[in-house]
Amino acid sequence: MTERTIDVRGIPVLFEEVGEGRPVMVLHGFSLEHRVVMPNYEPVFEKRSGYRRIYLDMPGHGRTPAPDWLETEDQVFEVLTEFADAVAPGERLVLIGQSWGAYHAHALASRQADRIDGLMMAVPVARAAHSLRDVSEATAVAGDPAVADELNPDDREMFLMGATVQTPELLARFMELGSMLLPDQAFVERLAPNYAFSFETELTATIPAPALIIAGRQDAIVGYRDQWALLDHMPRASFVVLDRAGHFLEDEQQSLLRVLTAEWLDRVEEFGPRD
Repeated sequence: MTERTIDVRGIPVLFEEVGEGRPVMVLHGFSLEHRVVMPNYEPVFEKRSGYRRIYLDMPGHGRTPAPDWLETEDQVFEVLTEFADAVAPGERLVLIGQSWGAYHAHALASRQADRIDGLMMAVPVARAAHSLRDVSEATAVAGDPAVADELNPDDREMFLMGATVQTPELLARFMELGSMLLPDQAFVERLAPNYAFSFETELTATIPAPALIIAGRQDAIVGYRDQWALLDHMPRASFVVLDRAGHFLEDEQQSLLRVLTAEWLDRVEEFGPRD
């Protein structure tokens, strides 16, 4: 594993690189950092060769700063696009995105469809505006909400909203996130009124590469219905909705996540590389 930074528009973007071969750029969710998603996917990649995994801290998250001029989702996307060009110049890409990271992965794949060999999105944001999302109420299907009673009110609300499996094990995983670096709050506040691409409705380019969309049946944050429309532009996509899964799907359905990721990678390898 190698941790380093690349300068993009004056921003030292931190990333951790694992393995060699075809570049796989992995984008984490909002308020998180790259160390959160690594345990979800490394067990799959460790059984394969030929992949260079690039786990980055998104701007304003982890150890990647967000300068004062960075205040819109379009600008974040431009930084990520230039990062991809810098870390994998002239190379084809495989993309994995989680939640907010999936929002950007979809945009990058749509804007550079001819460059993409694979796209995977877990609990993806399909509509940035919360008021437009078609979601169900938070529901617990396993465990007991009382497991979160010792949390402070904000954390308790976040846990109960994101987790449909409310067990001590899931709570312990949630508590681990407390050791991660918090996002730059000033950046979060600047981005809040601009938390949507100006071109969101224009992301209609056909993405021919094998894709995988995994949604949680009980996801009360991004839902699962809005994501169905993405299939119109992804002729090689599998769409999976998992029961017993909220927005913390990657922990709630870890085994299935890994099986589905491995099957998707089989399709990626069958698809490319291409000249």
